[in-house]
This record gives sequence, C-alpha cells and structure tokens, in this order.
Amino acid sequence: MIADNLSLVAQAEEDTMHPVRVPQGQGLQAKVYAVLAHGQPMTADEVADVIGESILNVRPRVSELAKKGAVKDSGHRGRNASGHSAAKWVLA
Repeated sequence: MIADNLSLVAQAEEDTMHPVRVPQGQGLQAKVYAVLAHGQPMTADEVADVIGESILNVRPRVSELAKKGAVKDSGHRGRNASGHSAAKWVLA
C-alpha cells in the first residue's frame, strides 16, 4: 500500500501546474501538496493516510502551505480520526 501511495504522490507532482510557489523535492510539504494536487478535497488526516505519515507531522505542513497561499479551505468538512469536524483542503 505504501508503494501505491508513493506512486500517487509522484504522479501528482508531474500533474501540478499552478502559479503559486510549489514546494519542491521529496520533503513532507511537497508530498502534501502533491496529494492535494489531485483536486479532491481532503482533510489533513486523509492526506496523512495517503502518504503514510503521522498526522502530527502532516497537520503543520498543511498549515504552512495555507500560510503560503498554496492551499485553502475548500469550505467542505470531514471527520478526523478523533471524530471532530475538520477542514477539507484544496490547492489555492
């Protein structure tokens, strides 16, 4: 499953064409951006599941991307692992 998730990230990196400053390389911020590049609104928890990382590492990367203007709240909500309502993120 991890291999499938990594190929999803690699494909998203190839498909990304946006005028914002796109994170480069293999870092976690770049992986988060690549997953969201598929266009489907996702919570930070969902992104963490796709890339096989802890939500404790992914949530701050989503916040950093939001501060840069690279991602935004889609206006849709989902449930996180603890059952609370969480923003679903998309590329800005």
